[in-house]
Amino acid sequence: MKNTFYLIVFGFLAFTSCSDKESDKIVLSKAKLSGYAQKGPFINGTSIVLSELDENFTLTGKTFEVQIMDNSGRFEVKNVSLASEIVQLKANGYYYNEITGEQSVAPITLYALANIESADSVCVNVLTHLEKPRIEYLIGTGLSFEEASEQAHSEVLSLFGFSSTSGHTADQMSIIGGDS
Repeated sequence: MKNTFYLIVFGFLAFTSCSDKESDKIVLSKAKLSGYAQKGPFINGTSIVLSELDENFTLTGKTFEVQIMDNSGRFEVKNVSLASEIVQLKANGYYYNEITGEQSVAPITLYALANIESADSVCVNVLTHLEKPRIEYLIGTGLSFEEASEQAHSEVLSLFGFSSTSGHTADQMSIIGGDS
């Protein structure tokens, strides 16, 4: 009888302590987040994984996986509920090769980091892929996500001889076939 009492108390404490964790709080909820994945456009069936990042910009393990909806690279993630507004997007699949005019012979993987708090659309492309490690480095130096993202975007564009005067971050830009 005494052991049963302790088991009940222990079970109750374990149950209530898990439900009060800080990481269980939903900070951001979206009915739909859409976007484009492009190298040339990724083709229908390409995997898109949206992963939540914590306050230290590390993966939390919470993910949403969808597939490209058509050959324009368009995707939609529905019913997104996260404890953080910063996410990593990963596109992995085949794409339309604009040089050969055919589907790529091998799949590629591209990444993007984005703040989706006020965004309803995000893009994964070569620029976002090049910016990702620079954003991560700049965050490590103490910059906020927004500051790091803006600086990385500007630096990557300058590598190709362009300047960033539009005020758009790379996750808002679409290189081929998307909304600007």
